[in-house]
Amino acid sequence: MATIPQGRAWVMPQTSWWQMCETTAIVTPDNYLLADVSPEYPGQLPGCDRHDVRQHRIFRIDELPPLTEIEGTVAVVTALSANVYFHWMVDVLPRLEIL
Repeated sequence: MATIPQGRAWVMPQTSWWQMCETTAIVTPDNYLLADVSPEYPGQLPGCDRHDVRQHRIFRIDELPPLTEIEGTVAVVTALSANVYFHWMVDVLPRLEIL
């Protein structure tokens, strides 16, 4: 868990019917990607040797969508394949207890 005042979150739009989200990016106010909390598929799967934070998809986007500013405190709970029941139960729900 991290507290990032004025931080930003980007969730890659859905690109297929079976995969809701391939990557997320948590970015600091001074534009640093927090790689440890910005998962990307398939780069962070066990045994995957393709993980290189310098190749994160956020760096390959020509233009990000405009920011939506939200007043107050926001919690971003990310997990790869969070739309799958197993990942929702094992990866996402336990993180909510930390909040």
